[in-house]
Amino acid sequence: MRIAFEEIDYLRPTLISHPHLRHAIQPHSSGHDAWGFRNERVPISTEILTIGDSLTYGVAATADESWPSWLQRLSGKKVYNLALGGFGTSDYEWLLKHKAYQLKPKTVYIAIYLGNDLYRKQIGNEKRAQSPTIQPPSRFQGWAGLVREYLSRNSMLYQVTKLNLSRLAYRLKSMTTNQGNTALIPLHFKHINTVLTPRRFPHEEDEIKLGMSRATNDTKRMMTECSAQPYDCVFLILPTKESVYYDLAREALSATTFDPIRTQDRAESIMRNEISSVINERGFVVIDLLPSMKNAATLNSLYPENDDGHPNGTGYRVIANAIAQTL
Repeated sequence: MRIAFEEIDYLRPTLISHPHLRHAIQPHSSGHDAWGFRNERVPISTEILTIGDSLTYGVAATADESWPSWLQRLSGKKVYNLALGGFGTSDYEWLLKHKAYQLKPKTVYIAIYLGNDLYRKQIGNEKRAQSPTIQPPSRFQGWAGLVREYLSRNSMLYQVTKLNLSRLAYRLKSMTTNQGNTALIPLHFKHINTVLTPRRFPHEEDEIKLGMSRATNDTKRMMTECSAQPYDCVFLILPTKESVYYDLAREALSATTFDPIRTQDRAESIMRNEISSVINERGFVVIDLLPSMKNAATLNSLYPENDDGHPNGTGYRVIANAIAQTL
């Protein structure tokens, strides 16, 4: 089974506490490298370094289909992926200050996801040093749970089978979801079969302002760090699935069903404009991936056939291609 599948794509890695980051992956766990990131190895140097959360890590796709991997193939340049799910702008700041320079990159791409990076609860590095993230309790309980946990970390057959069953369950779930449920909105239109989840994200103005204030301060410190380094920093703005499919959803759904998507898109536009303005004012390059993804969405399915907000391999390739065109 391990001949056909890579363990880094299927086996569950071990999370450990970290004095400054939200959490970390144990070095060499489930195919990750010596730093605990989704690469074959930690190189002496790299041409491009990518920093981000689960959308840069490449959740919902294999490691070879993450956008950093696509970027390496499309550009012909060495790329190191310094990203992990659950990270936010304060984590990016720490990675930029303490890890990036070690790999001597020429360009660092910092990917900000509008789905949660700008309002995810930010914990200051000082507080993290005093109270580091604790390994979350196992999801598996009892003897049967211990067996399941062991298999999830060591059996490729178990994980592949579980993944396929989960995909089937999600597909059945999306087919039976009530159209009046605004938490899960099935979108079956033309070539698109997926589920939108606009209620996952806060829309209240106070929440947006608080998140923007924290993220803006982190971003300003990142730009200060970039200015002191020999490498170039480029900021990427990654949109939500709901914004990418906005036009298609407006055409396919009733006005009532579409309303929460409209509300989210309005909030997302505010965040996009404000963070882009802050970065542009300091003279740094911002690449907004929304236009490229919306254009590609008219012909391609860019997300899984469930309520997962992460792109599939095709969606990640669209992101990489848009970035490669700017090199």
